[in-house]
Amino acid sequence: MSATFGETRYETDRRAPVIAPRQPPGPAPAPPPGRPERPTTPIVLVGPAGGGKTTLLSAILHGGPDTDVYGEWRAIPPSHGSALVDELYESAEDRRFPEATVEAGSETWTVRGEYRDRTRRGLLGRTTVERGERVEFDLAVVDPPGGDLLSPGSTGILDVLCRSRGIILLVDPTKMLREAVAQQTDPAAELVPTFKYFNRLLRGLDSRLAEQGAAGRLPHHLSVCVSKFDDPMVYAAAKSLDLVDRNAGRQPTVPSGDPAAIFFGDLCRRSVEPNDARIPEMVTRYFRPERTRYHVVSAIGFYVDPEHDFDEEDFLNVVVEGRAKRIRNQNPVNVWETLIELYESIRTEH
Repeated sequence: MSATFGETRYETDRRAPVIAPRQPPGPAPAPPPGRPERPTTPIVLVGPAGGGKTTLLSAILHGGPDTDVYGEWRAIPPSHGSALVDELYESAEDRRFPEATVEAGSETWTVRGEYRDRTRRGLLGRTTVERGERVEFDLAVVDPPGGDLLSPGSTGILDVLCRSRGIILLVDPTKMLREAVAQQTDPAAELVPTFKYFNRLLRGLDSRLAEQGAAGRLPHHLSVCVSKFDDPMVYAAAKSLDLVDRNAGRQPTVPSGDPAAIFFGDLCRRSVEPNDARIPEMVTRYFRPERTRYHVVSAIGFYVDPEHDFDEEDFLNVVVEGRAKRIRNQNPVNVWETLIELYESIRTEH
């Protein structure tokens, strides 16, 4: 079986995740003037320890989407601050990776956006300017350290997920690819199997909602995000499947939707952990296909010389200086776009 995207044709597997048709994201009709429209429940970011959640949060806090497409967006942490936010500030200022979470934390960030003005031409040729809509929603940050997430009922994350409408499920391919796992040198980096984590989390959420009277599949909108695309072994794995596009001569990307789903499914099937092959079926069993979307992201992106295009011989964005790993030029891939698309899918359904 095969699928075609643009001029590229991808060979798919019958066991690949099922993708339902979806309209491209875009702003809904503007609400009346006043406070930006705000959903009553947040989007939640979840993923196993060491999977890149904290670095992704840094990309959200310090970055933004393509303003020519999406307009101006920013994330606002609570004014009282926290150890997590302090570390995100300091690591960005030092151009290094944020330190791993060592203390349990739970907080809610505010995400605010303003779409670009749009020019419309009427039937009589008259041009009008439609002002960009202002929107606002919550991003719940629940970041218990290490293996604590293997007991989701004791960390409070199930309570947050039950109140949420959107989930970003972060999948770390470096815990799946054999060559990447073989190069793990940090003895403190415990490799929590991806399937084990998701199995505990989704079964716990399903049980909690069933106790509250819910029926059918989970009601959430889901973004399955394959992280660490900038890692050379992850990038090579995507290239081997002919799934990589060039972003106008700049950074490589794997298009969201079917190409990202094919990559996700292939990673799961080839994982060093045999149980990971069951993850795509688990996603389909727990979430409705029309509410599920697949993405490939990088919190730091690839290195691109400001004076040149992307260079296959010089794209590593991390350099070692003493004992520290420095980021040459933080340039996230598909992070904010994924967040905005998930928000749009929630908002436009109703």
